Amino acid sequence: MTDEIKTQAARVLASRVDVAMTAGILAQARAEFDHDHSVLIGLLATRQLELREREDELRVMAVEAYEATGNKKPGPGVAIREVLKMDYDPIVALDWAKKHDLCLTLDRKNFEDLAKRRAGDLDFVEYRNEAQAIISTDLGKALGLEEGRASRW
Repeated sequence: MTDEIKTQAARVLASRVDVAMTAGILAQARAEFDHDHSVLIGLLATRQLELREREDELRVMAVEAYEATGNKKPGPGVAIREVLKMDYDPIVALDWAKKHDLCLTLDRKNFEDLAKRRAGDLDFVEYRNEAQAIISTDLGKALGLEEGRASRW
C-alpha cells in the first residue's frame, strides 16, 4: 500500500506543478493583455461608471414622475414596479416565530461550534472521530525530489 500511496502522491505533485505552471503562464498573459489594452480598460471603467450614474438618475426621475402623476409608464423605456418592503425589529420577529413555531431554521455552523465545545453534554448529538487525509504542501520534499521536479505519471 505504501508504494501505491507514494505513486499517487507523485501524481498529485506532478499535477500541482502543471497547475502552477499553467497559472503562471495565464497570469503573464493577463498582465500583458492588461498592459497592452490599459487605455481601453480604463475607458470601459469610466463609461461603466457614467452608465450607472445615468441609470440611477433616470430611476430617480421616473419615481419622482410616478409619485407626482401615478403613471407607471412615466417615459419611453421606463416603467414603475411597486415592491413591498418591510421594516421590523428582528428580535420581535424571532420571538413571534418561536411562539408560532414557524420560520425557524438551524444555524448549522454556530450549532456545531457550540456542540464541539459541549462535547458529551448534548445527548441527541452523536460524536465520532473520522479520519481525514492531509496532503503535504511540499510533496517534492516528502518524495525526496528536487523542488519543482516531477515526472509525468
